[in-house]
Amino acid sequence: GISCDILSLSGGAIHDSQGNCLMSDTMQDAEVTFIRDVEHKYGLLAMYMTTKGVISEQTCEEARAHYLRQGHILAEETNREISDEEIIKKHQWVLDIVDFEADIEERVSAGELVYKMVLMGMDPEELERAKDEINGCPEVLALKTAPATIEVNAARVNKGLSTMKYIELKGFAPEETMVIGDSGND
Repeated sequence: GISCDILSLSGGAIHDSQGNCLMSDTMQDAEVTFIRDVEHKYGLLAMYMTTKGVISEQTCEEARAHYLRQGHILAEETNREISDEEIIKKHQWVLDIVDFEADIEERVSAGELVYKMVLMGMDPEELERAKDEINGCPEVLALKTAPATIEVNAARVNKGLSTMKYIELKGFAPEETMVIGDSGND
């Protein structure tokens, strides 16, 4: 197998090949509160990537319904047939790692830090309005990463800046560095 350092959470954290955190940058409490308010205003399903794992206030059934809807939207856009079973199989790993029905406010108050938030909505127009509202706050940045999904990070965090910090930390030259992503937005 390959053993290497990894930049994750859209640049919010960098870990070495042994899992030790080399650098991290989490959202401020005010940023999390602002995004939560928008999430609730638009009735979005949200997953919070935190220092202790992935948490969500919603139920697993709500997340499953979202993934089914998103899967069928993608299938329609690409003129493909896909079964509910295939869609759930593709997303089962996410459903398995999320701590659903979590008390977000309590966990953040107890010191659990948020790296990133993934917001999902069934109505593309509502999701777009939520993204625009979030992007009205200069401290955060929301990007559409799938037809029914936006990802939100602190505006000061991104893959490019984190890569540059990492190569500086390691003493590498940019031309000696290779980056490999795991999704289309990488």
